Amino acid sequence: MNFVFRVDSSLVIGSGHVYRCLSLANQLKKFGHDLSFICTDHPGNICSIIRSFGFKVSLIPAGNSNIDPELTSSWLGRSYRGDAKATISNLEELPRVDYMVVDHYGIDSRWEAMLKPCTRHLVVIDDLANRFHHCDTLLDQTYARDLSAYYPLVPEFTNLLLGTDFALLRDEFLQFKDKILVKRKNTSKVKSLLVSLGGTDRNNVTKELMLMLENSSLNSSVRITIIVGPNNPHQSSLVDVSNTSRFTNYKVLFAVSNMAEILSQHDLAIGASGASAWERCALGLPSISIELAENQKEICKILEHQGASIALGSPSELNGTKLEQALNYIQSNYQSMVSKSIALVDAHGSRRAAACIFQTSLKDGLLVHLKLANSNDCQQLFEWQQEPATREYALNPSIPSYIEHQLWFQRQLSDKNYHLYMVSSKDTQLGMLRLDWLVEFSAYEVSIVTPDSSKRLGVAKAALELAIILMPKTDFYATILPQNVASLALFRKQGFQYIGNNRFRYAAKGCSA
Repeated sequence: MNFVFRVDSSLVIGSGHVYRCLSLANQLKKFGHDLSFICTDHPGNICSIIRSFGFKVSLIPAGNSNIDPELTSSWLGRSYRGDAKATISNLEELPRVDYMVVDHYGIDSRWEAMLKPCTRHLVVIDDLANRFHHCDTLLDQTYARDLSAYYPLVPEFTNLLLGTDFALLRDEFLQFKDKILVKRKNTSKVKSLLVSLGGTDRNNVTKELMLMLENSSLNSSVRITIIVGPNNPHQSSLVDVSNTSRFTNYKVLFAVSNMAEILSQHDLAIGASGASAWERCALGLPSISIELAENQKEICKILEHQGASIALGSPSELNGTKLEQALNYIQSNYQSMVSKSIALVDAHGSRRAAACIFQTSLKDGLLVHLKLANSNDCQQLFEWQQEPATREYALNPSIPSYIEHQLWFQRQLSDKNYHLYMVSSKDTQLGMLRLDWLVEFSAYEVSIVTPDSSKRLGVAKAALELAIILMPKTDFYATILPQNVASLALFRKQGFQYIGNNRFRYAAKGCSA
């Protein structure tokens, strides 16, 4: 599949929209899809970082430079019509677009209606829920975002992916998550603190916090690390503060690319309340949250309400007393905040989203997608495994005990060589797709379970189609018993060839489907 992302970054917009798009793009790239970006050449953009990941970037010339930080509808820098036409012009230079992903507060249904004829599927990433959209899929990673927030704003057919289950984090956060749990549980006193306020920090709030920390009760042995974004215009002033600090272990790092590793090395963070808030939660890092923009207020409130962070409000509300109170509270409630942070984000959001955006239809026209399985699906799968029809065509006809099933299920979820999906429509689970990595063939073994309640709906066909769409450049194998006539016909129809000993192989075409 050919994906095009329409997203911007600048001194005003910041870099968070680009980074969450990169998280999704890198996951789709691993699955074998082709990706490119269309961005406006705003001052302070981070298009060079997009290119560093190997993605092509097509630029739209910058328009109006007087973008109002508080008026998100102005962030395109031109009219929605002008931007839509410029985007369409750039698309003419690219291969046919299968999926367009839009992440922009300045774009709404009017722009999307103009672009819809140019792509087979339109995906919107948003977290404001304040304007109409015309899209096939909408992703909002805000914690506990309710369906009702978007029902008036999107068409009935829109596939809504809501909540921190879809938090778009890079794979590195998943890699560090398990490693950090032991460290966090053994931490009783804050010995290291990280300050990171995004890619720009136009008003130099970082310096204000650094000066407040100098007058705090923190021991001078506490290790302090300041992360400075690639477009921060105040770099030299931050270095000056660190050079004269009372803290004996002080670092100022610029434009880092290993954020998960750095977060895992610290006991506490002071940060903005954008997408980076979910990164901190994924690694169980208690935090002090700052509202750097109007759209961050909701996340700040959520984090504090859930016990994962202490909210200090906007920069104008900052003072040394509030900071000191927050530091003291966290020191006294550290383990509770660790547990509550981790509970909010599981770090599988990018993998989950990359699967869910692909849809196909059943015989009755019902749209279905693949949902990455989680612990809530264990009981459902166990019940399906007990059904006589499932056992009749299983390679192991023995009925597993619940303990055996639980062990198998946990192995499926924890091992990166396995992909376990539920075939889903909205919140209804209709079947299971399992993909097991075959190292010797660099391919996946396919297994499908269709429960009695989903028979004759076309669920198995949909599961197989979605597997091929999800990983278009991957070969697949399957073992099918001779008596499973329906599966033999289905797999052959989808292009699987018999290779002997009840084994079938699908050779990837690697082209758009």
